[in-house]
Amino acid sequence: MKVLFVDAGNYCRSPVAEIVARSIATKHSLTDWQFGSAGLKDKHVGDSADPRSIEACAARGYDLH
Repeated sequence: MKVLFVDAGNYCRSPVAEIVARSIATKHSLTDWQFGSAGLKDKHVGDSADPRSIEACAARGYDLH
């Protein structure tokens, strides 16, 4: 199964959805599932995720780096 999360810039929502989904799949041993994230615009190409998203994920035990 392949899942792609998409938002406007792949800067906050879709990277968070990807990391959370990947973590849930790992927890449930869904080794054949693949996850990715993408944006509709190229404004943030090459940027890391939004610092607020990184902080929110870290507070919940997810590494968004």
